[in-house]
Amino acid sequence: MILGTSENSLESISIFPKPTHNMLTIVSPKASVTKLVVYDIRGRRVNEVSFKTEQTTYKVDLRELETALYFIEITTESGLITKRILKQ
Repeated sequence: MILGTSENSLESISIFPKPTHNMLTIVSPKASVTKLVVYDIRGRRVNEVSFKTEQTTYKVDLRELETALYFIEITTESGLITKRILKQ
C-alpha cells in the first residue's frame, strides 16, 4: 500500500515535551501548521492559536491550562491530525 503525501506529512508531526508544564513545541517538517486547537477531555475547546508564518517549529503556551489530559488538533495545508498531551 502506498501512502499519500498528505498522510505522510501529517504523520511526521511531533509534539513535545510529553508531559508538558508550560510550553508545547510542535515540529512539522513536511507541512506548515496553520491552526492549533486544544480540547479538554470532555471535548470543550479551551485554547486556539493561528499561525501566519510558514516554519517547521511552533511553540504554544499552555501555562493557563489546568493539569489534565488534552487533545491537540493540528491543522496544516495537508489536512489535520489530533494528538494527546498531558499538562502537568
